[in-house]
Amino acid sequence: MPPSGLRRKSPRPFLHAAISHNLETADVRRFICNICGFGNTASNFGEGREGAVCGRCHSSQRLRSVISILSRSLFQCDIPLCHFPRLQSIRALGISDSPVIASRLEEHFRYTNTFYHQQPQLDILAPPPDELGRYDFVICSDVLEHVAGPIEEAFRSLHSLLKPGGFLILTVPFGIQSTTLEHFAGIQALTVSTVDGHPIAIGKSVDGRYEVFDDLVFHLGEGATLEHRIFSENDLRQLLLESGFSNVVIDNTSNADFGIEYGSECSLPIFASNGPPLLPSASLSELVTDYAEQKRKMLASRQSLWVRLGRTLGFGPRL
Repeated sequence: MPPSGLRRKSPRPFLHAAISHNLETADVRRFICNICGFGNTASNFGEGREGAVCGRCHSSQRLRSVISILSRSLFQCDIPLCHFPRLQSIRALGISDSPVIASRLEEHFRYTNTFYHQQPQLDILAPPPDELGRYDFVICSDVLEHVAGPIEEAFRSLHSLLKPGGFLILTVPFGIQSTTLEHFAGIQALTVSTVDGHPIAIGKSVDGRYEVFDDLVFHLGEGATLEHRIFSENDLRQLLLESGFSNVVIDNTSNADFGIEYGSECSLPIFASNGPPLLPSASLSELVTDYAEQKRKMLASRQSLWVRLGRTLGFGPRL
């Protein structure tokens, strides 16, 4: 302790000044995560689809955009996933979805997340016949750029997994170039290996020659995943239409309140269906039942002695 009458100089005013300066000069935004409901302050909105990461669930703009489209498709409004009603009559499928959304989707729907390398496993190029036509919606986020191909089969499979009136939420990196850039066009049986610590890919061309590729691009995630292509917007739309979807929307609807701000027309999320999505009648019944239960709980809370006492003292919620 300093001697009586003397005060030790605190560094905090300088720290506060530095923080205030950074907040003033940086592009700082506040947003509510529409996955977990956490209030955030972020300065990395300009870092593309993976920027503006939530401080609680670590969601990116890309994942929040997926949930935003899901909310508007099902309920015609933008609400956080944590506030979705529980609709077990809706069957949903994830194609290697991030755990950030998969664990929460399981709480609200009859949802299954599938994987390429582990169970529950799904071959997107040839899904099992008993999986076809089972799902009200499918989410496929940043997967198809890694599928070896033929990529047309993957798009046809996504369409075949859906019920009539079902819909697909799709994200892939895409550009405004006229055609899709295929990194390994005409190559069969591609194998990735390492030579002197450097990754290479070896494949066989249609005329029987072996080719070596050393300029590889990997996307980080659960393990590094090899990028096979960069889609073009035109090709994406055409592939979806040719696979059977009649309604394809490249969604550029930002929502700053939920930390979704698109700085480019590239790599936007996509909604595809065979018409307007319709909730099954069982789901409408679940919604009404859930609303009635919530209203009953609200009325019961209003009659609570502790709530009434709190209101009298000026505390507690206004019900």
